[in-house]
Amino acid sequence: MVFPLVASSPLVVVLLAYGFLKERLTRDPANMPTITHVPKVVSTSHPLVRSLERSVRSVTGRPPKVTSFWGWTDAALMTHFAKMPSVVFGPGGAAAHARIEYVLTEDLVRRTHVYSQVALDICGASS
Repeated sequence: MVFPLVASSPLVVVLLAYGFLKERLTRDPANMPTITHVPKVVSTSHPLVRSLERSVRSVTGRPPKVTSFWGWTDAALMTHFAKMPSVVFGPGGAAAHARIEYVLTEDLVRRTHVYSQVALDICGASS
């Protein structure tokens, strides 16, 4: 099935850019050392962490598990270079980074409620 796309559509622009770049870009096997892989550290007493803890407890009825892990995420760049504290939180599941990734709809909906509460809290709009 072919869907007609308007040339000015943002989707068309993204698809064209993706196709153009995919044909021309290759992964440099030595590129990982060129990226500054700084650790991502945010204090557990930071207002963002506290707000997330309260929101998780409010939405799920259970205390959250605050932990750290080995791995890397772009959140480290935001925390370190942009001085924008960030945390890693999202829907879970055993299929993360698997060949077939997925999240459960119910988990995604719960996380959306948590995100909303955190945003309202951090912006000072929570009740």
